[in-house]
Parts: sequence; structure tokens; C-alpha cells
Amino acid sequence: SGTGMVVWNNGTGLSYMTFNPVTGTWSAAATISAYTGAEPQRMQIASNPNGDGMVLVISDANASDRALVWDGNSWGNPQTLDSGTNGEYYQKLGVSVAYESQSGRALVFYVKDNTSTLFYKILGSNGVWDTTEYNTPFSAPGQTYAIVTASDPGSNRIAVGAIDLTVI
Repeated sequence: SGTGMVVWNNGTGLSYMTFNPVTGTWSAAATISAYTGAEPQRMQIASNPNGDGMVLVISDANASDRALVWDGNSWGNPQTLDSGTNGEYYQKLGVSVAYESQSGRALVFYVKDNTSTLFYKILGSNGVWDTTEYNTPFSAPGQTYAIVTASDPGSNRIAVGAIDLTVI
């Protein structure tokens, strides 16, 4: 649709505005009421290359990880990925999202407290979360703390990079 969006930490939760490319104007700021976590610390957003959908992943002040879905009109369909318990700074980098370019599925990667395993959940192209939590064959020597993802625009391949605490 060409609509732009900005999402930000409003001090206690999340707010957003959309940009209308036809009129060249921004909407009024709105609160994302579907977000129920602590103060957001890290966010990443990915857009569906086949439609108006987006996925926003958030790591909060308690190192809990969540995902929200934009359906083209509103934020909803919340998914708790990890309920962090110790709020360590390095765990706030342990969540990332990317879309498969052809299928339109989103994969959300995350780590859990005190584990070296990288987990992921899938949002189907129909906008419904798969109920299965998958773990990757990746296992770091130490606690995984940062994840980055990138989509291959010509296929359904997603590159995932992770770093663990043994290197810092």
C-alpha cells in the first residue's frame, strides 16, 4: 500500500503513527493496546513483502520477548515468546524477525534465560501463529545474547546470525 509507519517507546508502552503517501500526512499518535509488557527496550519490525502485514518484536525491561502483528489496520495477535526473569541487559538483544519472501510467513527467533539454544515461532501467511515452539540446531558454547535476521528477496531463505557471551 505504500503506507509508512513509525513505532516508539512512549515511556510505559508502545505508540505508533502511520504515513499516508497519497495525502503526505501522518496520523495522530495511537497507543498499541495489545502490548502488555514492561517498558520496551529493543524493537524490530519486519514487513510482509506480499501484503500490508508486519510483525513487531519487543524485548522489555524484564528481558521478556513478545511479538505483535499488524494486519494492515491495527496491532494485535500478541505472542509471548519468552518470559524473562532476570532482566540482564544482554538478553534484550535476543529477539529478531524476518519474513520468507515468497511464502509470506514470518519467523521470529529468540533466546530464553540461561540457554544456548535458539528458538523460533512461525506466523503463517494467514496471520495465525503456529502453536509449536521450534528450536534450531544452533547451540552456542555460552548463553546466546544477540540475534540478527535477514530475508533473501528471491526465496524463502532467512539468514540468522547469533552471538554468545563467550565473545564479550
